[in-house]
Amino acid sequence: MKPNILFLLLDSLRGDKCYGERKSAITPNIDKLIKNGIYFSQTIGSSDYTGPAIQSIFTARFPFGCGKSKESYYKIYSKSTSYLTLLKDNGYHAYAIMHSSLGDQGLYEPFENTDLSHKESENIHNGLGERILSKLKDNSMLGPWFYYVHFMDLHKPCIVPEKFQNLSESERYDHNLEVIDEWIGKMMDTIDFENTLVILTADHGDYISMFDVRDKEKNPLIKNAKSIAKSLIPKKVLPTIHEKKKEITNKMHQRKLQTPHEKRMFTTRPMGKRFFFDDVVNVPLIFSGYTLKPTKPINQQIGSIDIFPTVLDLLTIPENSSKVNGRSLLPLIKNEKFNSIPIYMESSITKTQTINPQPAVGIRTPEYKYFRQLDNADENVHLYDLQKDPFEDFNLASERPDLIKNFENILQDVRKDIDSFSEETETLSKKEEEELEAELKKLGYI
Repeated sequence: MKPNILFLLLDSLRGDKCYGERKSAITPNIDKLIKNGIYFSQTIGSSDYTGPAIQSIFTARFPFGCGKSKESYYKIYSKSTSYLTLLKDNGYHAYAIMHSSLGDQGLYEPFENTDLSHKESENIHNGLGERILSKLKDNSMLGPWFYYVHFMDLHKPCIVPEKFQNLSESERYDHNLEVIDEWIGKMMDTIDFENTLVILTADHGDYISMFDVRDKEKNPLIKNAKSIAKSLIPKKVLPTIHEKKKEITNKMHQRKLQTPHEKRMFTTRPMGKRFFFDDVVNVPLIFSGYTLKPTKPINQQIGSIDIFPTVLDLLTIPENSSKVNGRSLLPLIKNEKFNSIPIYMESSITKTQTINPQPAVGIRTPEYKYFRQLDNADENVHLYDLQKDPFEDFNLASERPDLIKNFENILQDVRKDIDSFSEETETLSKKEEEELEAELKKLGYI
C-alpha cells in the first residue's frame, strides 16, 4: 500500500533555527521528527525567492533563467516537469493549503481541493491551524494523498497577535515557530505516522534582526505629536521617509555589532545586490515516518532539488525524465557512497521595491561558496572558505583569484545545461499580475 505524504514547507525557516547550537526556539515536535527520522543539516536551496525555490523543489531542476529580466510574472507550476504530475499519474490525490500569492503564480493548478487558499489576514494564530488540522481529520482527502502545507508565519513581517507586538523581530520569529510546532504536534497525533511519509523543509531562509526597529514611543504627548505630523505629510512621501528612518535606525544598531554576519541581519533579502549567504540558502530538511529508520543527522551537503527524487525512490516509482539535477538521497540514508555535487544558485528579480535589482548566480560546494552578479563575472564577487569561516565573514575574492577562476569554470560547466533544461514558461494575465502584486505588497516586496 502506498503511503500518504505530508509535505510541510515553512517559508523563510533557516536551517540554524531548526537544529544546532544557534537554535533558539523551543520546538519539541520538530525535534521529535528529527529524532525519529533523518535530518539533513547541509541542505542548500537554489534561490533566494519563493517562486523559483518552490519550482526548483517540485521539478528537481536548478532554477536556470529565473534571474533574467522579465516583462511579466511567470507561473511556477509546469505540468510537464513537476513531480506532482508523476505522483498523480501513480495514483496519488494532491491537496494543499497555501498563501493566495502562490496560487496567483499558478501553484493551485495540480491540487484537487477548492479550499486551498488563505489571505494575509489568516495565519497560524487565527484559524489557519484549525483549517490544516481539519483537513487531516475530516476524511475528505482520497488516499493515497499528498498534502502540501505552506506556512507563511515566519515570513516578514512575521505577524503576531497584538499582545506580542513589542517583541523584536527575532523574538517574533521564534514565537511563531513555536506556535507552528504546536500545530505540527497536533498533526502528528492525527495522522497514521507509520503509513505517512512526513517531509519538512523550507524554500529559503532570511535575515533576522535581533532588534525591533519600529517606533515604540510610550509618551502619549510625543506619540500624538508624531501622529499629527505624519498626517500632514503627503502619503506618497511617507514610504520614503519610513525607509530612511529605518536605514538610520539600522545603522545605529549596527554600531553595537562587530562581525559582518551580525551586521547583515539588517539586510533585506530582495535588496538591490543579491547575496547567497547561508542565512538565505541553508534550509532544514527532515524525512520521517513511513518505513524510515532513525539515523544521526547527516552533515553532507545536498540540495532541495534532491527531495522528490528521494520520494520516488522511497515509493519505488520510476523516474520518467533524465533532465533533472536532483538525485535520490536513499544511498546516503543507507550509509552508502554518495558524492556531493556543486549546488547551483540563481536569484530571481521578480518585481520588488528595488528599481534595478542585480541578481546573483553562484555555486556552493561542501568546502567553498562562490557567487557574483548574474550578468557580470567581475561584479559583486564573493568567495568564502566554509570550513574555516562558516559564518562567511571574510570574502577571499581578491586574495584567491586562482580559486575564483576554478569556481567560475565549475559554474559555467553547470550552466551549460541551461538550454537543454529550459522550458517555455507560461506568463500571467494582466488580471493575474494585478492580483499577485496586491498580495506581494502586503508581504513587503513592492
